[in-house]
Amino acid sequence: MHRLLWTIFWLLFPVTMTLCQGGAPPGPSMRTRFLDSLNNREISEYLQRSDSIVIPVGTVELHGEMPVGCEHVLPLAFAKRIAEEADALVLPGMVYFYPGATAIAQGTVTVSPSAGSAYLKEVCRALLRQGFRRQLIVTAHGPALYTVMPAVRELFEEHKTPIAFLDLSARLIPVEKKGG
Repeated sequence: MHRLLWTIFWLLFPVTMTLCQGGAPPGPSMRTRFLDSLNNREISEYLQRSDSIVIPVGTVELHGEMPVGCEHVLPLAFAKRIAEEADALVLPGMVYFYPGATAIAQGTVTVSPSAGSAYLKEVCRALLRQGFRRQLIVTAHGPALYTVMPAVRELFEEHKTPIAFLDLSARLIPVEKKGG
């Protein structure tokens, strides 16, 4: 756990310092931060100076009157901002995972936690092999922990490389104080 906290600090410290100082993002500017929009030369050049990638994880599921894709769009926006501030890249579009309670609704795409975790591990392994040693998984979907936490733990056991997990939903849910 101690190592995981240091990893999160290591990934997010440049973002915090840049925001506090009001300065420009660290590292050279890039035409895009999205991995799938870069060519092989640009990715190779990036990996010569840094090894960070942000992986947004979300779902396509029922949300009342809101679009079914809202829980994958929010982490993608956060991932882009984090990448710009911390000189990282973004792996876009990991949207099909375990939805939780909305599994029976129309428009909800359901993937079991074990299948989602296996898929996520394969993606993270591929990124590790390419040189992306600092990975941050970002979600805004509460049940994502059933998919992400087993993957993060197993990847650490295999590679001894901590992968950070930021759950935005934990910060988005209002907490009521008891007794007053």
